[in-house]
Amino acid sequence: MKHNWIVLLATLLLIAGVLAGCGNSEKAEGSKVDTTNTQAAGDAEASPDKQEEQEADAQDATDEHTTRVIAHQAGETQISGTPERVVVMEYGLLGSVLALDVQPIGYADDERISTLEELGFLEQMGDYTPVGTRQQPNLEVIRTLKPDLIIGDYARHAEVYEQLSDIAPTILLPDTKATYDDALDNHLIIGEALGKREEAEAALQAHQQLLEETVKLLPADKSYAIVALGDAVFNIRTNNFFQPSMLEGAGLNYALIDDQGETSIKASIEQMLEIDPDVMFVTHPEQLEQWEGDPLFAQLKAVQTEQVYPVLHSKWSFARSIPGADVVLEELQQLAPSIQ
Repeated sequence: MKHNWIVLLATLLLIAGVLAGCGNSEKAEGSKVDTTNTQAAGDAEASPDKQEEQEADAQDATDEHTTRVIAHQAGETQISGTPERVVVMEYGLLGSVLALDVQPIGYADDERISTLEELGFLEQMGDYTPVGTRQQPNLEVIRTLKPDLIIGDYARHAEVYEQLSDIAPTILLPDTKATYDDALDNHLIIGEALGKREEAEAALQAHQQLLEETVKLLPADKSYAIVALGDAVFNIRTNNFFQPSMLEGAGLNYALIDDQGETSIKASIEQMLEIDPDVMFVTHPEQLEQWEGDPLFAQLKAVQTEQVYPVLHSKWSFARSIPGADVVLEELQQLAPSIQ
């Protein structure tokens, strides 16, 4: 009997031990589940940052491989990613490229840098390779630069468009004969080509505000003309030229209207007297001394009222771009107190 009692007691202790072991196992598993849930919660809290990082990486990859079609005067050109090796071949187009914080690797600088210095471009450009003249760019030099984008002037470079396109994606835009509206379009097209459309649009908004502010400072009842003085003739810009078309479009009275699309007209002093603007902005002002002794020149209204203003030919002729227009507008604001 005693032996049976001992066996029963041992059996009960064994069962109790097994039950205790199961309980500890469940607790351990419960702890493990709790830890896993805590870690999952931590991952969930970190996931927005990780998701943003993944989205940014995906966007960078998309930008790098995005192909867009750029329409321009010579046709349509496909451009992939963000161009980094850009060749430019005209001053106005260069102004837009630099304004969008892109330094070209090559530029057709006509084998002189004086105009680039006057326009304030040289210090922005850094190191670049000259690629010939604007009229005749050196295609072989351009090829050695291995550009990923070429930007040229349609009037000058249409004949070599195919050769340029064989080297790199090429867009041709109006510059030599560009109107103000052309320059507005050019800036947006260049911005799109460079992957900087938003920056280009912001520049146009700032420019429009500057234009409106400037026009308010100038007398609306006066007529204006931009004239390049020569030895025996006046090279008068028409309302089709870049700066005049900007002023006329803003509501000012430009003195020389041409319906044939000409951007400049050569005139004798007698013809100049027929146009007779109230205010003259004179490029090549070094010629003024020669004309000041001419009795017919002295009969011009602008001369009689001291409304002849010397300006730099490069800034008032070559810089056919939105940044170039801003330079002219800033100068007009400085001159405004004297214009009457």
